[in-house]
Amino acid sequence: GLPNTIKGVTVAGVTRGGLADQSGVSRGMVVVQVDRQPVATAEQFRAAVEAADAEKGAVLHVVRPTGNVDFVILRT
Repeated sequence: GLPNTIKGVTVAGVTRGGLADQSGVSRGMVVVQVDRQPVATAEQFRAAVEAADAEKGAVLHVVRPTGNVDFVILRT
């Protein structure tokens, strides 16, 4: 239900109780940036999260299934 102009990585699933779940990431979100770097593939997302500061976590710029734009801190 999101506009076709949104480019990013769709979250297909989240492990209950896992780091993503605890950080507020949920199924259906589209991650468009990780630490201000655009991501368009799962590989780009994975690399950006792995490069994030372990103490600060990764800042995810996301679009929720409702269309709302938000930021989530993913603890790594």
